Amino acid sequence: MPKTTIQPVKKSSTTWGQIAFWSLIPAIVLVPLWLTLGRTVFGVGGWYILIFMFSLAPLAFIYHVTVEILAWFGPKKRSLTSNAAYILGTYYGAVLLFGLSIVDFGDTSGSEASVLTAIGIPLIVSHLISAASGLIMLVAAILLLVVLIRDISTARKAKVTTVK
Repeated sequence: MPKTTIQPVKKSSTTWGQIAFWSLIPAIVLVPLWLTLGRTVFGVGGWYILIFMFSLAPLAFIYHVTVEILAWFGPKKRSLTSNAAYILGTYYGAVLLFGLSIVDFGDTSGSEASVLTAIGIPLIVSHLISAASGLIMLVAAILLLVVLIRDISTARKAKVTTVK
């Protein structure tokens, strides 16, 4: 009698990978909007709204379109790899913190405020959180691009090797 073994079924993608993949579509619009207008939802305005509207928002839009295109050509169908999904989650967290903690210029009385200072967190803490989250956001954004490109490259190399 032949010996049979049961092999575990490999899932092609994780749930978080699928959620992260589908979150990219609304993020194309929502992240630039959050970075420019998110502060106004909480009653904090200032010059950064105008500055970010013409600098950060277009860059964020182009970045998210690029990430979406790379994700569609990724190795998993309608899903991100675990590494890419976790980096994207870190990026989203940093974007959220940055929007809550960015402090305006302070050119008029009361304009040196952020959402965090409006709820009683000291100004210096808001500055530190803003700087840290901005740096994390930048590093995660670059790392996400590198991981997505690496995933595509690895998948294509694997296809070439299996065809030969």
